[in-house]
Amino acid sequence: MKNIKLPLIILTFLLPILGVLYYYLNFDQLPADHGNWETIYKNPQGEIVSHLSTPQELKANNLPAVTTSKPVSTFKTSEWKKRLGVTLLRFQKPETKVIIKIIKMVDSPAKDQLGRYYQVVINYQLADGGRSSFSAIVSESSGQVVKSWNRTINEDYGKKNRQRLTPTGTL
Repeated sequence: MKNIKLPLIILTFLLPILGVLYYYLNFDQLPADHGNWETIYKNPQGEIVSHLSTPQELKANNLPAVTTSKPVSTFKTSEWKKRLGVTLLRFQKPETKVIIKIIKMVDSPAKDQLGRYYQVVINYQLADGGRSSFSAIVSESSGQVVKSWNRTINEDYGKKNRQRLTPTGTL
């Protein structure tokens, strides 16, 4: 009985340690395009197309330019980014572009939702020259926005027809 106790005690403590170590070594791996801005848009045929963002696109959106170690010729868009692009561009004009950057991998937003999730920054470059952006948590399996925050509020103050109050109190 003593011969069995020692290996059993060692396995009891060693297996949880190895499991936690495996989890942290494999779960926090970011995709190869981490840190690069990627532009997604609809081509004239209505297909979703993407490429690494050009310095001109980044400058137009007041985004910092990044240098990539990955050659543009070997760039390949992840499936979840294509699905995200379809969702984000669904109700937009055809000339609208979406620029996405992965910030980091995050834990599941809810206990019942398993899988990989990414914190991303999403910028819209609208056809009329307007811009908006927000941060979001996106599911890798479905490409859907699970949670979003930091939404840009766009108001055209010059275009509103406001009534002004005069000193006499009339409108």
